[in-house]
Amino acid sequence: MLIRLTTSTTLLYFLTLSSCFAQEMKIDLREVEVTENALPVIEINTKDYSFRDRDYFVRLLLKSRFWQNNFQLKIALESFHNDRIFTYEVSGRTKVFIDDLEIKKKHPYKRKKVNRVLIDKVDKIRITESDGLRKIELITNDKPTSTKGESCY
Repeated sequence: MLIRLTTSTTLLYFLTLSSCFAQEMKIDLREVEVTENALPVIEINTKDYSFRDRDYFVRLLLKSRFWQNNFQLKIALESFHNDRIFTYEVSGRTKVFIDDLEIKKKHPYKRKKVNRVLIDKVDKIRITESDGLRKIELITNDKPTSTKGESCY
């Protein structure tokens, strides 16, 4: 009885182990549907672009002096539809918002640790220009406010 049980267990073990490494068919990647964007997206004047260096851009933006007239920042972009690569330049005084709250000259995101926490929360970046006003919005997955409803930035 014990020999039969040991033999059955050993046989079951080897059959299970051997089937773990077996591949029944190859996957055709042309038939795989992608539901998530592989690259981060930036929206510039209502048009979406893929943006490889999003985290670097956010870090550089928050450490820069965006409130000054001589502010300048270049962004390397790719179009989603035709894979065209080009550069977009932000220059001049710019207003920066995080979840509809304008950040001022003395904001806490200049520090590396706080900056990293924000970068992990950013879902979307939106740049708009109208009537000479340039606005960069960082949209996150949570809406930080102080207890009095004022901006915490």
